[in-house]
Amino acid sequence: TGDVAGLLFSDAANKPDNLPPAVGLHSPYWLLSFLKRYEDEITTVFLDIAGPHPMQASPGDLINALAL
Repeated sequence: TGDVAGLLFSDAANKPDNLPPAVGLHSPYWLLSFLKRYEDEITTVFLDIAGPHPMQASPGDLINALAL
């Protein structure tokens, strides 16, 4: 469909094993900068998509939460 989704993991224990170990080891400041840069291209962000408590948010909602 051409839609771009972001995947975030709250803990390395929730990250799928098939992703390299260093994937996603960034600070909240890095994430805020990344989301601001690509906000118009990312359609949705999934948090802990594999569980234990999956959630979904828009890039804008996460930018607002990170900016607090």
